[in-house]
Amino acid sequence: RRNGVGFYAMRHTFETVAGECLDQVAVNSVMGHVDQSMASHYRETIGDDRLRRVADHVRTWLYTPSV
Repeated sequence: RRNGVGFYAMRHTFETVAGECLDQVAVNSVMGHVDQSMASHYRETIGDDRLRRVADHVRTWLYTPSV
């Protein structure tokens, strides 16, 4: 156990890295954020391909060795 390294630090890092995939709607969905915008009232689903792209982007960042 270390100070500052916990569940919310992980969420913060995930949000930061996932945001680089340029699909904030999909990132928010993965994070479980509630969207109160008018667009969200009309949005029925977010495609699995978009959600997968977010997860794959973070996975690639996490497991790619740094030089």
